[in-house]
Amino acid sequence: MTSQPRSATSTNPPVYQAGATTYHIDDCAPQLEAIRERRVQFRGYSNGFYPGDPIDAETLPSLSSIGYIDTVGWQEWGVHPHRNEGVEFCFLESGATVFGLGRKQYDLGPGALTISRPWQRHRLGDPRIGHSRLHWVIIDVGVRCSGQDWTWPAWVVLSNEDRAELTQLLRKNRRPVIASSADVKHCFREIAQAMNSPQPSRFSRIAVHLNHLLLSILELLRTGRTANETVARRRDTVRTFLKRLADDPEELSQPWTLEQMADSCGLRTTAFVKYCHDATNESPINYLLQARTKHAAALLRSEPKRTITDIALTCGFASSQYFATTFRRLHGCTPTVYRRSA
Repeated sequence: MTSQPRSATSTNPPVYQAGATTYHIDDCAPQLEAIRERRVQFRGYSNGFYPGDPIDAETLPSLSSIGYIDTVGWQEWGVHPHRNEGVEFCFLESGATVFGLGRKQYDLGPGALTISRPWQRHRLGDPRIGHSRLHWVIIDVGVRCSGQDWTWPAWVVLSNEDRAELTQLLRKNRRPVIASSADVKHCFREIAQAMNSPQPSRFSRIAVHLNHLLLSILELLRTGRTANETVARRRDTVRTFLKRLADDPEELSQPWTLEQMADSCGLRTTAFVKYCHDATNESPINYLLQARTKHAAALLRSEPKRTITDIALTCGFASSQYFATTFRRLHGCTPTVYRRSA
C-alpha cells in the first residue's frame, strides 16, 4: 500500500524564532514531486505538515512524522536544508547518500544512523539522493532551541532514569552520524512492517517498536560504536568497483556476469550481492543495466548521428532489441523517442 502524500502549505507554523529570523519546517517539495511521479516508493504517517497519511490527534501525539522511502532508479533530487518539529532519527538501510548538518558533510553508507535536533539545519543529498532505502522518525519533545526543557510524549514508556539519560545524551550529542546496531536495524524494519499491518493493531505495534528503538539508541549513545573493519573493507571494495563500473565506459562495455563481478572484488557471489545491495539498493545486474542505460542516454543526446545499435553494443548490451526493452523499462520511452525529445 502506498500513502497519498499530504502537501505542505504556506500556512505552516514557525518552528521557532531566533532574533528577527523565523524558521519554518521542511516543505518537502522535492519528495512530494518524486512521490507523485512514482520515482520513489513511499509510506508515511504525519501528525503535522509532513507527507504521509494523517494520524488522529489522540493517536501517538507528538509523533511528527514516521516513514520510509525507497528510491527507484536514478534520482535527481535531494532534501533541501531544513529544520524539523522535533528530534529526528534517520536510518539508511541500504544504498549511499550524503548527509549535511551545519557546515559539515558526511558520506552515509548502509547502517548509518543520523541524529538531528530541532535547532540543527540539515539536508540529504549532494544535491541528489543516491539509490537507497531510508527510514525516519521525528518526535516532538517540545523544544525549538537548545535551552528548553524536553518533554517526551506519554507513549514513551522508558523508565524515568532511562528517559532522563536519553534526553541528556541527545542534548549533548556531538556525533550526528553513528554506526547503528542490529537492534536499531530490526526496529526500523519492524516499524515499516507495522505501518502496513491492518488496523486496529497498527499503531500499537508502532508504539512498541518506537520504544524499543529509543532504548536501542540510548544503548548506542552510552557505549559508542565502531564499524567492523573487515565488513567496512569489503563494502569499500564493492563501492569502488561499482563506481569504476559506472564511470568508465570501457568497464561498462565488458560482458560482465555476476560471478565475474564478484570475483573482481575477491568475494563469493552471495557476499557480493549483499554488499552491492547495501551500497546501491539494487541487485548487481540491475545496477549494471541502469549504469549502461544511463551512459547510453548520454550518448543518444551527445552523438545524434550515431546509430542506436552502435550505441547499444558500445554500452555492453548484447543486442539493440534488448537495449530498447531495457531502455523503455527505465526511461518510459524507446531510445528513438528519447533521442528525438532530447
